[in-house]
Amino acid sequence: MPADSPIVSAIVVLHGVSAADERFVALRRTAAQQGGATEQYYGEEKPWSQWRPVVEGVPQPLIWVIQWPKVLPTGFDKAGFREAVNALDANGAAESYSTPFDNAALPRPSLTAPTTEFGFLVIDPARLSDPVIVKAAEKTFTDCYDAPDGGFSGGHWGQGTSHDPTHDRLFTYYMGFESLEACTKYSKTELYALELITLKPATKNAWAIWTVLERASDI
Repeated sequence: MPADSPIVSAIVVLHGVSAADERFVALRRTAAQQGGATEQYYGEEKPWSQWRPVVEGVPQPLIWVIQWPKVLPTGFDKAGFREAVNALDANGAAESYSTPFDNAALPRPSLTAPTTEFGFLVIDPARLSDPVIVKAAEKTFTDCYDAPDGGFSGGHWGQGTSHDPTHDRLFTYYMGFESLEACTKYSKTELYALELITLKPATKNAWAIWTVLERASDI
């Protein structure tokens, strides 16, 4: 798949799976060789999120980012692949969030950064006709470039879909930072809070996932 092709980026959260698990390795290769997803990343979820607390005795989930081509190869069994992924998950149902991008290069800076944050906002559909809400959803991402102390590596954002049907209007933010410290420092600024305050009355749910990703090279 060309490096600047249109894609659908999938963030898959697997529970009870390690990156070395042979079944996970096989699924990565299936996604690449049969599904055309030759750009993939994975890494353990970091215990830095107040929305996703660590459960004592339970390993941290594995984050898997699959950059699917916008048009999948003929004959690829996406439903069968999804079943295999769910079977791998310890809970029998992996979390999955998919976001289309016009160019695979758009989210890449967040995936290759030293620290990756995925932010999620579920917005009340009835409020999306309000231009103030729409603009705030965009500025939640673009304001990152103006972080007072720098440290933002880039990324992108968009409206996508979720494994959870209650996430009917999901906005996903791909954000890369030079370090956790840079991300934390920015999250304590007025600029960071500005648009989230605007969005709060329209927000049905919100959470974030932090990870340090490695690009899959064995596919």
